[in-house]
Amino acid sequence: ATFRRKGAYAILILLVLLGGGIFFGAPGASSEESAREEVEALVQEVGALIELPKDEQPTVATVTDPAFLKGQEFFKNALVGDKVLIYPVARKALLYSPSKRKLIEVVPISNEGEPGKI
Repeated sequence: ATFRRKGAYAILILLVLLGGGIFFGAPGASSEESAREEVEALVQEVGALIELPKDEQPTVATVTDPAFLKGQEFFKNALVGDKVLIYPVARKALLYSPSKRKLIEVVPISNEGEPGKI
C-alpha cells in the first residue's frame, strides 16, 4: 500500500511540476552546454549519495516556490533551490538539497492507470 501511495504521489509531483513552483532548466545558464554541465555536476553529486540510472539523463527542475508545493508529500521538506531529478525510463524521482548536500526524498514514478503519462 505504501509503494502504491508513493507512486500516486509521484504522479502528483509531475502534475505540480507542470503547474508551477518549479523551474525547469539551469537557472542563469547562458547556453545549452553550460546547462548540460550543470546537470552532469548535479548527477555526480547526487550519485555519490545513491545509485542512479546509468543509461539515462534526468530531467532536472529547481524548486522556486515551496509554498505553491505545500500539501504535496514529496515536497514537504523542500526549500527554494532544491533540485528535482526525474528519471522517466527508470521511473524514479528524487528531491535533493544542494545546500544541505542531502537527498530529501526518493519516490517511484508510476504510470499505472494513465497510459502515456508518467
